Amino acid sequence: MMWRFDPLPEDSVPLMAEHNPGLVLLAVLLAILAASTLLPVLERCRSAASLRSGWGWVLAGALAMGCGVWAMHFTAMLAHRLPVAVTYSPGITFLSIVPIVLGAAGTLLSARLPLPRKHRLWVAALSLGLGVGAMHYVGMEALMAAVSMHYRPGLFALSLVVAVGVAWLGLGSNIWLLRHVRRIWAYLIGATILGLAVSAMHYVAMAATVFAPSSQGQVTGLAMDYQVLSILVSVAVTIIIALLFLAVLLDRRFSLISASLNSSEKRFELLAQTSESGIFTCEQSFDYINPAMSVITGYSEGELYQMPVSDLLGFDPDLEFTGRAQEEHLYRETFVTTKQGHHRWLYVTLGRLQSGAKGYLGSAFDITERKQMEQELRYLAFNDPLTDLPNRKFFMNRLSALINEWAQRPHPNPATPPFAVMFVDVNRFKLINDNFGMSKGDQLLKVIARRIKSALPRSGLVSRVGGDEFAVLFEGAPQVRLIERDAERLHQAFEQPFRLGEQEFFLSLSVGIALFHPRYRDAEALYRDATLAKERAKQQGQTRSCVFDAVMHQSAQGRLALERDLRQALKDEAFELLYQPIVRLPDGELTGFEALIRWRKPDGSRVFPGEFIALAEETGLINPLGDWVLREACRQIGQWQRNEGSEQDFYISVNLSSVQFFQANLIETVRSAMSEHNVRPGQLKLELTEGILVDDNPQIVDRMRQLLAMGCGIMVDDFGTGYSSLSYLQRFPLEVLKIDQSFTAKIKESTGLHLVRAIISMAHALELGVIAEGIESEDVARSLAGLGCELGQGYYFARPLSADQAGRCFESTEAAIGAHQKGHH
Repeated sequence: MMWRFDPLPEDSVPLMAEHNPGLVLLAVLLAILAASTLLPVLERCRSAASLRSGWGWVLAGALAMGCGVWAMHFTAMLAHRLPVAVTYSPGITFLSIVPIVLGAAGTLLSARLPLPRKHRLWVAALSLGLGVGAMHYVGMEALMAAVSMHYRPGLFALSLVVAVGVAWLGLGSNIWLLRHVRRIWAYLIGATILGLAVSAMHYVAMAATVFAPSSQGQVTGLAMDYQVLSILVSVAVTIIIALLFLAVLLDRRFSLISASLNSSEKRFELLAQTSESGIFTCEQSFDYINPAMSVITGYSEGELYQMPVSDLLGFDPDLEFTGRAQEEHLYRETFVTTKQGHHRWLYVTLGRLQSGAKGYLGSAFDITERKQMEQELRYLAFNDPLTDLPNRKFFMNRLSALINEWAQRPHPNPATPPFAVMFVDVNRFKLINDNFGMSKGDQLLKVIARRIKSALPRSGLVSRVGGDEFAVLFEGAPQVRLIERDAERLHQAFEQPFRLGEQEFFLSLSVGIALFHPRYRDAEALYRDATLAKERAKQQGQTRSCVFDAVMHQSAQGRLALERDLRQALKDEAFELLYQPIVRLPDGELTGFEALIRWRKPDGSRVFPGEFIALAEETGLINPLGDWVLREACRQIGQWQRNEGSEQDFYISVNLSSVQFFQANLIETVRSAMSEHNVRPGQLKLELTEGILVDDNPQIVDRMRQLLAMGCGIMVDDFGTGYSSLSYLQRFPLEVLKIDQSFTAKIKESTGLHLVRAIISMAHALELGVIAEGIESEDVARSLAGLGCELGQGYYFARPLSADQAGRCFESTEAAIGAHQKGHH
């Protein structure tokens, strides 16, 4: 190319060229369009996560810019009309696209250079300007005509300076505009400046070119109509640029989606960083952990990343998910040991990562406190907290299991009883409570329990089944004479006085023994006969033992007579309801009543429900009896409303037995009773025992929701005496927990205080109200109020009252209840 700088011969006359204005304008527009694709791609390369991820954009942008500038050059050359025939060398024509593609690629790659912004801008401008210049002058070599070309050195150099300078201006203005105006305007203005830079360089370079006639004659070359060629080139390049522009728009769309995902990821990261639950991803080891994982386990992040997941959580995720569906999750309670050696329970949720990614996403919630609370409640359910002996429920469960095992034996031997029950009652223990107080009585019971356990063989299961009652279960084919000998040892052990401080107490026992017989079908029957034997021993005098025999079995037939009397009492409506006030603690403000049934005998005496409810449940008489209680309670509500006015706010709670709760017409009975007596929602509440709630029966939730829809609140009666579990408290729509009086009475003891506090805290955590039963002193009432117990009932406030007496409580709520209290204490 250097020969082109030779001066024009003196006898040569430069050829004058004409320009087609339309093609000139088209060339400029092509340059601007090419530049409009370069700038968005340049931004994508600048914001790419790595150079590797931006290679596709570098290649696409360089080709689009190269093709656009190449098309602009040849369109401008077609607009340049020499007075001689002109053709183009195909090889050089297509070769001329290489410099501008390389120059555009260099401009895009400069965005990733580790240089200051000012230096990167100059590198980009030099690469683009020199690429445009090289493309132009290589493309000029493709021209084939009977002319000779000469370049003016000054204008030649100026064309390159113009290309680089205006490229710097266009790129720099785009950077500035992106920070100050909307993105679309920054692209348009920057593309216009760059397009004009390319056009300016072209026409400065054309001004540096001199065409002179050549004596070589006609030059042969590619024979193609130049207008058709230019149109085909322009259309092809326009399509390429349009496709790339569409790709940029799509990428912009994807960028918005990516930004949204990044925002979600940051929110998730913030949630994970601040969450008290452990959050992690893992395969065989941890890939990510949040700070809470270190807090829960005591291990540092580095230690957790090096620790296999199975070592920490106690299970292998891959093995656990074998055979599971892709969308299925794993829920597990697992026991872990912290770095400090502490033991914690974690509730782990694990699921597979989506979108084809390997591994698992999981969370770990510390449920140690919940487990400890469940353990305490389980202990309460099956153990007596005072004596640390198994309680009646545990005893009866074990006895039931033994009876079921015996019934399933292929050839049981009825002649050899496989087990026996001993019932032990401490005589006249109530006198100690009455004279020395409950606290002294509790201390004495602890000593009694230890003495009973030490006097009996280790094979006997000793349980506390009542206030001063104990039961012993002998397994392993015990003989009557051996059990009687054990009973004699018990009596001898109680010949020694019990010493508490400076006081001595002399106590005696009444012992009943019942051996298993094939006629027993359930534990209650065998237990009942042991208690009957105890009663016979007590009738015979102090310090006696008695074995249940046929005579006692006959006397048990008296239960049949009781059943007949109960049926007749139902026909005669020989029942009445008493109402014990439920008050706000500690001031005694009336909130409602608990309805308590009594059986009026012809002689005027009253029979308490404990003497006939169990029989009523066994015989099915509980259903008509329970229906009567519901209707009578609703009738009384209606009467009090009429007497006291509609503004009086109160309720009556009614106990429902498990048999009554599951009867088919319960909902209709409640609805009919409420409707008949205009009972408003909230005025009738139903008390259920824990025995109903632990039953995994879907009918329970459905029935509760129907009752709630009618405005009947659900209370859990005698909470803590059965199988107290957080699972059913969360599963069922409950309103109130009623703390059993056995816990209320022990509130002055450390263990009792902690248990009552735990029950109240748990109830409040589940947004349940609390009623304490059996409050018998002001100190207990104030202690319960201090623990957050809202409501209570007991003899300290009032004994169960007749309907007339209870109605007078509305006249002056606090004064009326106080008056009843004084009358009964």
